[in-house]
Amino acid sequence: MRLVIAFSAIASIVGSLEWVRLRRHLQDEQLFSWRIQSVVGTPSFALNYVFAYPRCLMLPILQILFSLPLLVPAMPATAAGVSAICAALCAFLLSIRGVDGFNGGDAMAKLVLLSGGVCLLTGSAALMNAGLVFLAGQLVIAYSTPGFCRILDRDWHTGKRIMGVLRTETFGRPWAWQLLRSHPWLAHAVGSGIAIWETFFAVYLFLPLELLLPLLLIGVAFHTSNAVVMGLNIFPWSFIGTYPAVVWTALFIRGAIW
Repeated sequence: MRLVIAFSAIASIVGSLEWVRLRRHLQDEQLFSWRIQSVVGTPSFALNYVFAYPRCLMLPILQILFSLPLLVPAMPATAAGVSAICAALCAFLLSIRGVDGFNGGDAMAKLVLLSGGVCLLTGSAALMNAGLVFLAGQLVIAYSTPGFCRILDRDWHTGKRIMGVLRTETFGRPWAWQLLRSHPWLAHAVGSGIAIWETFFAVYLFLPLELLLPLLLIGVAFHTSNAVVMGLNIFPWSFIGTYPAVVWTALFIRGAIW
């Protein structure tokens, strides 16, 4: 559990540093200003005070400060639990502020920090084991849900969807789009491969390690390429960092069944 939390702490730090670097977008005249984000709902005076620029920058800064100690293996479990929960609460406040939670990497990191923090606080081995199974199950949902949608979508198998993503300003790279455009078979293979790999992720929990580990390596390559090509820098840390929970759960299942 400590290893999984450490990876999510890195994801938390990376995401917070990105917002600190892009802080000008949080100013009052920018798209992510609180004046615009607060249009939906009826924010309280306290929220208006905390979320206004530049005070809102304290949230990612605090998230970094609470996440850094989680990288220290010798940190006492109780202190690590408190730190993880505080980092998660900062992340949830950022979500309310409207500058966080735009991708699955953010959500996974919050879940790991909150659930892992509770497990560390209790010090219960049974709850720790349940937490690892919970995180493995959450990963199954995170992969299988879009996987089922993609495997039934013909445009994913033809490569049209992934080509469309790579043509965007936000997530695309000209060299990656040109590579797939020049090699249509590669676009087909990538699209179908992603859909199939995600859809059947739940099955991997029942496989022996010699089959499970190569399949997880595909996930490592998938998320690393997402970071390089699409700029999704949180994904490798929050998703790949949860793979130890998948390995533990797979071993637990095999032990329980066989």
